[in-house]
Parts: sequence; C-alpha cells; structure tokens
Amino acid sequence: MRLAATGCLAALALACQNTGALHVRTQAAESTDFARYRTYAQAPPPEADGTLVEYTEITGRKLAARIAERLEQTGLVAAPWEQADLQVALSVGGQARVDVWDWHYSVVAGSTGSMPVLTGSLRVDVVDRRRARVVWQGLAWQETMDEHLGEARGLRAVERLMARFPDGDSKRRGRARGGDPRGARSPEEDEKP
Repeated sequence: MRLAATGCLAALALACQNTGALHVRTQAAESTDFARYRTYAQAPPPEADGTLVEYTEITGRKLAARIAERLEQTGLVAAPWEQADLQVALSVGGQARVDVWDWHYSVVAGSTGSMPVLTGSLRVDVVDRRRARVVWQGLAWQETMDEHLGEARGLRAVERLMARFPDGDSKRRGRARGGDPRGARSPEEDEKP
C-alpha cells in the first residue's frame, strides 16, 4: 500500500509541475559584421490563431516593442521595410502532445495516467535585406502542462533572446554583448523556472 501511495504522490508532483525550463538558442551567420548595419524594420507581429490561449494581438505588439527596444539599444534606427538594412520577423507557436506514464511497483501497486503537454515557442529572424539571407536567429521554447504561455513568459523569452543579439557598437571595439562575437551562448545557460 505504501508503494501505491508513493506512486500516486509522484504522479501528482509531476502533474503539478506546470512549466519546464525556458530554453534559448541563438545563432549568427559567420563573418557577419553587425557594426555595418544602421537601420531595421519589423514585420507585423503574428496574429493570434488560438494555439496559445493567452497570446493576443496586443501581446504580439508588446513583444515586437521589446524587440525594437533592444535593437535600438544596439544603435539601430527604425526605417521603412523596403529601405532597412535588417528586416526582423517574430513568430510564435505551440505544439501539443500527451505524456503517458505507467509505473508499477508490484503486482497490486502502481499508477497509470496521462497529461497534456504544450511546447510554446518564439522565434526571431533577422535578415540582411540586401543579401536576402538570415544573419541572426533566436529561438526560445518552454514546455507547460497547461495552455497558458502568456505575455509574461513571452516577454521574458524575448528579453533572453535579444540580450544575445550582437551589439554593433561594441563589436567595433572587438567584443560583443555576452562575450561571444556572434552573441551566442552555450546550451548550459538555459534558465530554470
């Protein structure tokens, strides 16, 4: 009986853990000199499609504003889409799956169950307009046991991504924000909830 209770407690603990770590990956195209870029333009934020319950068009505008804020901190200036050196696009999404467990401690004790898991993701693509190639990309994702990957999590993901965006001004001095000349960091720096 004690084993059955332990199994039920473990299942409950797993069900109550509603979020995983926020994972962040960034990549810059090799030999890209971010100091030569002067202007940027953003594509409109994605429309709400119902995949992520708390994502709204207002949330999308707030995420885009946070991206613009970071780009301007690096010295870039907003420009019309057709004239900008860099074109920036934000995308968000979610993918659902069902996790199933089957724990048996003895012939009579054990636990079986399932729970929905949603992986929410946010991606920022930065394209050199003249060359028509991606020069920087950031991806953040997080798993949750509910559908609420809302505004606060989205803003935190954008902050983590954009903190890794190469700073053209500091690159002129031989270093980029975060130490890596491309603005990337190791996977070990993923954030725990």
